Amino acid sequence: RRQRQMCIRDRYISRYLKIRAEYEPQIQHYQELAEKEKKTLKEIEKGMDDDRREYEAELKECEKEWKAERASSDYKNELKEYEKARRRGDEVAARTLKRLMDAVDDNYRAEVEKKQNSYNRFQREPLELCEEWKSIVKCYEAIVNRLRNYQAVKEYVFCLLYTSPSPRDLSTSR
Repeated sequence: RRQRQMCIRDRYISRYLKIRAEYEPQIQHYQELAEKEKKTLKEIEKGMDDDRREYEAELKECEKEWKAERASSDYKNELKEYEKARRRGDEVAARTLKRLMDAVDDNYRAEVEKKQNSYNRFQREPLELCEEWKSIVKCYEAIVNRLRNYQAVKEYVFCLLYTSPSPRDLSTSR
């Protein structure tokens, strides 16, 4: 009887190890794939952060140039001439000077808009890639979880079979 129990235990351990050997490589494989995709995702996000910082620096530079232009002596002289023309009632001179002064603001707005369009166009593709990578990582993680669940169920079912009393063993089957 003792020998029979040891034989059953050895078969149980052997079967348990087979179940582990069946699932562990698959789990390991999908975990490695998920980690690889996470690294790729981090690289894309880092590149997007670098692009965002560069874009913000360019916008600050545009604003700095715009402020410098508005603070320049030429702009201030145009502003004085504009005010004089308005006071004199010279509408033609006032409109012309106003257009010159507005050109500074228009150039600034155009430059900012150009940079925004460029940034948005180049950010759209990485954002789409990030979403794809996130879904791939989620799929791999779901596969790993399912494999672990299947492994646990198989181990549990086999454990129940091992610990169930044998119908031939009358002393424990009551």
